[in-house]
Amino acid sequence: MYSTRPKSTAGPTGCKSDVASSAPNQTEAQPGRPAVALHVIHLFFAYGNPGRLLRGFMRSLLLCALVLASLPATVPARDVYGNATPWTTNDTIIWELHQKQNAFVAPSSGQPSWQSQIAARDAQKRLAAETAARDAIESRERNARIAQRAAEYRPLTWAQEMERYIVSNGDRAAKEQEELAFYFVNQGDVTGGRRHLEMVVYRKGPRAGEAAWQLYQLYKSDGAEPDATQAASNLEKSVALGYSGGLWVLAVARYLGDPAKGVAADPVGALPFLETIFGGTDRYASADAGRLLLAYDLQTPGREAHAVTVMRRLHATAGADRISDGTLLAALLIKSPGGWKEHRDEIITALRSAPRDADSHDLLARVYLGLEPAALGHVPLNSDAATNALRSLAQLSQTTADVLLAQVLPRGSEQRLAAAEILLATLLEAHPESTPYAQRYAELLSGEYGGQPNLPAALSLYQRLSASPDAAPAILSATARLLASDLPGKAADHTAAFALWERAAGQWERYAQYRYAEALLRGIGCPANPAAALEYLESTTRDDHPAPAAYPLYTLSAQALRESAPTNSDVLRRAYSRAMTPNNFAPADLELARCSYARSKVTNADAFDQGEPQRAFTLADRAARTGLDDARLLLARFYREGFGTPADLDAAHEIFTGGVAAGVPMAMSALAEIQLELGNRFYDQSAGFALATRAAAAGDARGNYLLGRCYLRGEGTAADLVRAMELLQRSA
Repeated sequence: MYSTRPKSTAGPTGCKSDVASSAPNQTEAQPGRPAVALHVIHLFFAYGNPGRLLRGFMRSLLLCALVLASLPATVPARDVYGNATPWTTNDTIIWELHQKQNAFVAPSSGQPSWQSQIAARDAQKRLAAETAARDAIESRERNARIAQRAAEYRPLTWAQEMERYIVSNGDRAAKEQEELAFYFVNQGDVTGGRRHLEMVVYRKGPRAGEAAWQLYQLYKSDGAEPDATQAASNLEKSVALGYSGGLWVLAVARYLGDPAKGVAADPVGALPFLETIFGGTDRYASADAGRLLLAYDLQTPGREAHAVTVMRRLHATAGADRISDGTLLAALLIKSPGGWKEHRDEIITALRSAPRDADSHDLLARVYLGLEPAALGHVPLNSDAATNALRSLAQLSQTTADVLLAQVLPRGSEQRLAAAEILLATLLEAHPESTPYAQRYAELLSGEYGGQPNLPAALSLYQRLSASPDAAPAILSATARLLASDLPGKAADHTAAFALWERAAGQWERYAQYRYAEALLRGIGCPANPAAALEYLESTTRDDHPAPAAYPLYTLSAQALRESAPTNSDVLRRAYSRAMTPNNFAPADLELARCSYARSKVTNADAFDQGEPQRAFTLADRAARTGLDDARLLLARFYREGFGTPADLDAAHEIFTGGVAAGVPMAMSALAEIQLELGNRFYDQSAGFALATRAAAAGDARGNYLLGRCYLRGEGTAADLVRAMELLQRSA
């Protein structure tokens, strides 16, 4: 019923088995599982009935428990090596160990011993290791060979593939061979594509003429492989096949000739070739041939119409990169029969089709401004179109714009101030640092060229220019002149003007020197300092033969001397001498007359020459005829007093009346003095009072005196002593 424990079979003493050594070290034996299972199966078949089976199974369990309880705790046993050791009671494990031990210790007949098996297993391990090492080496070598082949591998280029295809297919690959031939040409390797080009020429395909031309380029004298025979042959083939390149070479050779080879020029013989090229589809070759035809037409009488035809075709096909075609076509149309009258619209269109050509915009501007005589009456004036053309011209060509500006800016019949202003504004915008443009623009705005001035804008521009430390004296003077004037919305600034006069005078600008000395003398923009003014004038008027630009300085110097000592004959003589230096200068003539008149009032002065008063009158009259107000007033005084001429109160009254009509304050006071003087036929206290009032209101000192005298004496008005004293003090 119970399974018996297998007997322990000991191996050789002192040896250890790998299997035995791996068995667990258990302390007691247990019944085997197969025996229990067999017992259960026996019960099932013995009793059959489930109830009986269950009762029998329970009795068996009870019996097994009693048997197990009666067994000892440990069962002495020996291991596979014969050593005594406590074994576990697990029959299955012990039985398996004995089975494995028996397999080694007592092998069946014909099987190797366990030592042999171990040795065989070790040999197999060594063989496997060697095989693995050999496989690893072979794998590395194989990978190295693959990497080397990958590094050495180069895929075929497109040209090589095409070469293969052409070799394989022969004439069936004519199209591919033509494509390959011009591939080499485009790559700059005509030599590499030579044999393909030759086959293209041989087959006379669509591009055979071009292929022959490329071969000609290869074989010509300056080609990669010079060969005169081959070059001539391929050029002939190119011409025969109608290629424009070959035709052009032949046409130019005939048109210009070759003096080195003794070949005379034959333009007429070249015309058929040029006409063929010009009518072809090659745009650039056609343009070149057209230009050569045009050059021939322009220098050959009777071919004007053909020149226009050629130019029209060039203009229609050349494109935007030929920017001068429009201007040239317009010029040909203008010279052709009918000119502006018949071709006006075509000329304008041709000019406008060259937007980057300055000459076309120049001509358009002149036409629309009325400065092109041939277009007058055929093209209406158009200020807007002229403005656009002027702006484009100024942006494209400064030189051409300067030429037109020199024509439209100065006074004259061709002056166009609006056009000049547009040109200057555009040029100044394109060249903001250009002082000449800014100066001319400021001069234009200030009215120096005529037209309606814009003085505030001119002053603003002048001030920007004068702010530079390197400003020219002319700019400083112009700025100071505007600053010293009352402008719309801006009062005069004499202090700032004086500072600019001083800067310009330091650069020896004559007009600035005059205004600087005058400011010192009169106290304009600075405290009056006559002594400093005289000293400055003496330092700047030492030349016995000055230039006309210095005449005002000499005149002012004489005036300052005369006013510094009006009763000193020596000073007056010096002043007279200084005023004689300028020649035919109206202010100097006036000052000479004044000096002569002042000398006549000095009691201890030297005797005058017999003709001195008459000369003074002549000088005053000559100066008055130039329009000087002071000269007219002095001449009227001479008439009134009879200095150098018989006394003529009527002539004096007439001159003073003209001055009053012109609004001259000194003329008002002089005429008021005549009207307030008793004993003349012009005596009129009311009229004299009215004129004295006007003169005083204008700031004239003599007018204040006469008005104060009227209030004091009650002439022409009620007496007013307070008012009289106020006016008399103001006139002092």
